Amino acid sequence: MRHENKALVRALAALACEMCGAHSNNAAHHIVTRARMGGDYPWNLMTLCFRCHREWHDKGLGWMLKKWSHLLGRLHFRGFQYDENSGKLFRSHDIGEQE
Repeated sequence: MRHENKALVRALAALACEMCGAHSNNAAHHIVTRARMGGDYPWNLMTLCFRCHREWHDKGLGWMLKKWSHLLGRLHFRGFQYDENSGKLFRSHDIGEQE
C-alpha cells in the first residue's frame, strides 16, 4: 500500500459500512482486487463491515447486488459498470475488472 493512501484507508475504516450501516469492525474493501491491478485509489475503495466484506468475497458481487439495491448506484458513482450477462464489473477507464 502506498504511504499516502494509508490515511485514506484508515479514514474509510472509521466510517459506517456502505452496505448495512454498521459502525464497528469496518475496513476498506478493494472493489477491483489488488491482484487484478486495483489499487488504493479513492474510486476503488469502499467501507464494509466484517460481515458484508465476508459476504462479498464468499457469495460474490451478483449476490451483493441482489441483496443491496443501493450498491449499483454506489458503484456507478465510482465509475463502474456491471455486465449482468458476464457477471463482471468494469471501470469505464478500463483499469480492471472484478468477478
